[in-house]
Amino acid sequence: MMCLRECFGLSGQQVISVFGSGGKSSLIDFFAQCYRNEKVLLSTTTKILFPEPGAYDYLYLNDFDAMGMDGVGITYAGERVIVDGVEKLKMPSEESFIKKLVSFQKVFLETDGAKGLQLKGWNGYEPVILPETTISIGVIPITAFGQMIREAYIHRLQSFFEMTGAKRDDIINEAILAKVISSQQGLFQRAIGEKILLINQVEEESSLENAFAVVSLLPKGFRASLSKIIIGSVKMQRGIIV
Repeated sequence: MMCLRECFGLSGQQVISVFGSGGKSSLIDFFAQCYRNEKVLLSTTTKILFPEPGAYDYLYLNDFDAMGMDGVGITYAGERVIVDGVEKLKMPSEESFIKKLVSFQKVFLETDGAKGLQLKGWNGYEPVILPETTISIGVIPITAFGQMIREAYIHRLQSFFEMTGAKRDDIINEAILAKVISSQQGLFQRAIGEKILLINQVEEESSLENAFAVVSLLPKGFRASLSKIIIGSVKMQRGIIV
C-alpha cells in the first residue's frame, strides 16, 4: 500500500464533500492535517460533533465576514447547537458563509450522518451536497462484512432493505456491500463533480480480499462513473488505487 494522501492526490482549489459511514470524520481530520500549510476550511451540511480546541487554528461561529483572512491553517466554521445534550456544529445559514468558500484552497464538508453505525439507508435528500462541490468522496467500511443486518449496525434499516433487497438477520456479504455503493438509492445517489470511492478499515489480508471482491461486483457502468476507487485504512494512512 502507498500513502493515503498520494492515493487521493488532491490538487488545486477544491470543495470536497465526504459522505457514507465508517470513517468520514477521521478522513476529513486526516485531510486537514495533510493540507494544514494551506488555507483549509472544515464544516458540514448536516451536524457534526463540536471540534476539540487542538483540531483547528481558527474558529468561526457567528460572524463569517472575516473568515478566510487568517492565512494558512485549519478553520472550522458553523453554528453551535445542542442536540440531545451534546454540543454540535451545523452548517451556517448565512449566505456570507457560502461566498467565503472561494477564500480557501481546500474545503472539506461532512455531508452525511450515520449515527455512528457501520452502514445506512439513505433518504432521497441525502447526502446534502452543495452545488459548489468539485469532488464527492463516498466512504464504506469493509468491517461491515459478516455482520448481521439489524438496527445495531445499520441506520435507517427500512431504507436499507429497499436499497439492497436484503432482509433482517441476513449476513452482510460482498454483493450487499456492492449494492450499497452502486444502487441508484445508494452511496453516490446525489454525488456531483469528480467521484471517489474509499473502502475503508482495510487493515488485514482477509479484509483486503473482501474489498477486492466488492469492487469486482460493482456494475461496469457504475465503475466508469467513478474517477477513482481506493481500498485502504484512514487509521493506518495507507491505501491502494484499484
